[in-house]
Amino acid sequence: MSSAEVHGLASGLLAGGVADAADTLIREVLEDQDPADALAAECAAALRGVVRMAAAGLDDDEFGFVLCLPDDAQPLRHRAEGIRDWCRGFLYGMGLAGGTVSDDGVAVLQDIGAIARLEHDSIAESESEEHALAEIEEYLRVAAMSFREGSRRKPPGPDDVTH
Repeated sequence: MSSAEVHGLASGLLAGGVADAADTLIREVLEDQDPADALAAECAAALRGVVRMAAAGLDDDEFGFVLCLPDDAQPLRHRAEGIRDWCRGFLYGMGLAGGTVSDDGVAVLQDIGAIARLEHDSIAESESEEHALAEIEEYLRVAAMSFREGSRRKPPGPDDVTH
């Protein structure tokens, strides 16, 4: 998994309301590793840090959540690949969370699914593509914070749909 995908997975678990997001992330990422292995233990500690970082951002009253993506100095295609990976991880995390989302939430998840299918190889270096990528990143940032807020505030109701 890329770092963007791992961060997306952690963010999806948190946004979906998983109480033991760090343990779930570690199980998913290190499922085939021996927990007694020193390297696996280091990885598990790093994954706990990713969850702490994502939770701090998602819970920030100043809307400080930032997606873990390739640096702006990287080629646009590489950054688009990072956004695609983050979306795949986020959807995976939301799926593991299992809960329910509103009809609007379902539409947002469908949008994220479309972004997850992004063909990054077809993106050309241009100012318009750069702007579009920035708008997608902002959309994802706000969507993740909205899901997190919704999972913490509202119990499922009769109008919610299981995803």
